[in-house]
Amino acid sequence: MAAWKSYIVPSSMIDSKQLLQAQRMIPTPEDIARRTEAWTVLISMILGESFHHINCNGLESYTSTVQGVALVVAPVGSYGLDVWDTSSDVRCMIAGTPSESSFFSLTRAKLRNARGQGVILLKANKLALNMFEVGISGSRFILQYHQSIYAKRQVWSEVPYLPIAKNVPSLSLMANRKLNAYRDTLYLRQSILDYELFQLSVRIIKLWSIRYGLHSTRMGYLDEAQIVIMVATICEEIQHHQSLSAYDVVLKFFAYYSTFDFEHEVVYCKALHPQGPPERRFFGPGLVILTSYDPVVDVASSTNKNSVAIVQENLRAAHATLEDGDWHSLLSEQDPSVGVGRTGSLSIRLSNFPSFPAYIRINVSFWGLSGLKAGRFVDSIEKELPGLVKDLLKSVPNIQVRAWPVRFKESQEAEEANFESYYKVFYVLGVAPAAADTLAIGDILQTQTDGFIDRLRSDSSYDARISWLGASLEHNIHIDDLQQDEKDWGLIPDEEKPDDTDDEDDSSPSRTIYETTRTQKSRNNSEVGAKPTKSQKKESASTTSGVPNTAPLRMSLDILHRINHDPNIDSEDYIIGYEDRHVGIKEVPVAWWITDDQTRDDFIPQSRILYFRRKYDGVKVWERKTKIDLIFGSGAGDGTK
Repeated sequence: MAAWKSYIVPSSMIDSKQLLQAQRMIPTPEDIARRTEAWTVLISMILGESFHHINCNGLESYTSTVQGVALVVAPVGSYGLDVWDTSSDVRCMIAGTPSESSFFSLTRAKLRNARGQGVILLKANKLALNMFEVGISGSRFILQYHQSIYAKRQVWSEVPYLPIAKNVPSLSLMANRKLNAYRDTLYLRQSILDYELFQLSVRIIKLWSIRYGLHSTRMGYLDEAQIVIMVATICEEIQHHQSLSAYDVVLKFFAYYSTFDFEHEVVYCKALHPQGPPERRFFGPGLVILTSYDPVVDVASSTNKNSVAIVQENLRAAHATLEDGDWHSLLSEQDPSVGVGRTGSLSIRLSNFPSFPAYIRINVSFWGLSGLKAGRFVDSIEKELPGLVKDLLKSVPNIQVRAWPVRFKESQEAEEANFESYYKVFYVLGVAPAAADTLAIGDILQTQTDGFIDRLRSDSSYDARISWLGASLEHNIHIDDLQQDEKDWGLIPDEEKPDDTDDEDDSSPSRTIYETTRTQKSRNNSEVGAKPTKSQKKESASTTSGVPNTAPLRMSLDILHRINHDPNIDSEDYIIGYEDRHVGIKEVPVAWWITDDQTRDDFIPQSRILYFRRKYDGVKVWERKTKIDLIFGSGAGDGTK
């Protein structure tokens, strides 16, 4: 990192806290009270009315032990770091002694039956290793559970003092990644000397990213997790200098990252890993920003070369602006072209809207009376927009595509809009081809856009009776005629899927997690002691004799769990081959496969896994097409385990 340089900040910009409060980046007392109440509802629902507090360097954890069953809940991410605003999700790490299946069944039943308390179950996915999305009082909570020996209150207090290593040997790979989210949060709270300075700096950078349309994980831009690690890296480097202000950190942030070689370098915690990070070639082509305790987890894996170029271009522009002392245009209070968006967060400034040779405009209309249907319709479009960007980048060499992560209205229509009868908005993508003549690639752009519209119209959320989609290629967008759509569709629950149910009785809301745990143990014991049936003897004989097995092929998730958790198997020796919908078959190491966070845009469904392959000899130990299974011996496997 370059040598430290001191800057002079205009006196009118000294009060950074006042600036953030004026632009609603710091929660008000009412916001804090509302979220605290929602947090209390969640804790009481999971742990019951009797639980204990554990405070470690300002980070609260909540534990409960009843009849030998222990659970612990801890906030992580922006809420645990206390850098949140009203648009931030609340991420929770939950550890416990019950099995993951028991916890999933009982917690899902509790959440479904807590609607009277204002709790909305937005998503429950067992394949994502016990991930829940829950809405409480307008806040989105993301819960992730793992089974852990550290869940008991007496042992949980030892977690901060575990050796500094990327993994705890007694826990599985997935359990380590969930626990390390807590350890990362705790480490930042302990290692940064001036914590208030860090909080202000994170919020200022987030404010900048929102104002310039760069705050969106879906579009491959920046998000809170990335900003936190990037700012923490700066704070650790310069925090020993005297009389620092948040603006010193912000200036250093833009100076450092505007020239950072994102193509060849990675952002990581140098204090925890002085030996250096893993090699850059192991990661994708976008930003690589690694978590502290597990420097193989890239929180910026949703980015790509196109989005990195856009982000760095804006970093350079911001640095040049601040070098000239022009704080006002970068961080001043919002101008008339700016509104307050979802849940009170700041909208982008239209004065920062750059010009492009061509624009793709996605037009959306809805005239139904169901707000839930409209919300799902809009959400399905926004989930698919990154796919359109990828298709355009793939189809046209050296093109730049700038997608704005907001909805727009025509100013005149915005004044006359009435959702009860009609809702009309549009999305804008700026296109800058390398060729001087935009018309030469107009047909390609139109073809890709038409395909995008056709895919959306085939989605279950599209109803031609009450909604309409269209697209056009334009060469000019009149900024004066634009206004950002501020409609808040709230928290939209996923549609219930038929396969998202359990056949077991453990999901009954009348049972407790303690009863379910005991029932599961008794089942396991009875299964161990039971005599094998004739069919089981036949299966065992065929497996051990090497005769091809006719049993159904084991699921890819079973293979993944076995490779990750079997102490006799080294997961680093295995590769996953999966089908990418844009480029065909791709391969990644097993350790990089995401199963525990379906909210991430780079999450890939298990159904796309085609095979597992050993590195050293290239043998496919499991393949969906040929039904080969050398791990469990199922399908057409030869019984080798």
